[in-house]
Amino acid sequence: METYRSIEILNSLIQINNDQTEGYEHAAEDTDDEDLKSLFFNFASISRRINDDLIDEVEALDGIPVGGTTTSGRAFTLWMNIKSALIKKDLNAILKSCKEGEDWAVKVYQSVLEIESEFLTADHLEMIRYQLEVLRKNYHTIKELLDELKTV
Repeated sequence: METYRSIEILNSLIQINNDQTEGYEHAAEDTDDEDLKSLFFNFASISRRINDDLIDEVEALDGIPVGGTTTSGRAFTLWMNIKSALIKKDLNAILKSCKEGEDWAVKVYQSVLEIESEFLTADHLEMIRYQLEVLRKNYHTIKELLDELKTV
């Protein structure tokens, strides 16, 4: 196992969860719907807990966990779309952006498991699989809310 590569992979997942935490906190603060506010704060909390586990693993490998969010690429664009939608208070746009953000995170996690698994320990892979399931549940929750909104 290449420790440097393991740290790099885990740090990339930390940044994804930082993006999600920030996006959901903005969504929660800017929506007037109390149920959505609670859901978004809950999803932000989940991302922070996931990050705590990832940070512990990076530190266990004697690495330095990254801070902040991604500053380029798809994650940044998606979460900026959330901010834009919040300005307009467009619930459909907010949920759509959240769904796209979750979809992106799920795809990155799947890619790590499919392509990068050789650089991770069995414990890392188990943790990442669990986190992927959590992200999939969040995705489906957002998708259901979006679908319900479309039928109203």
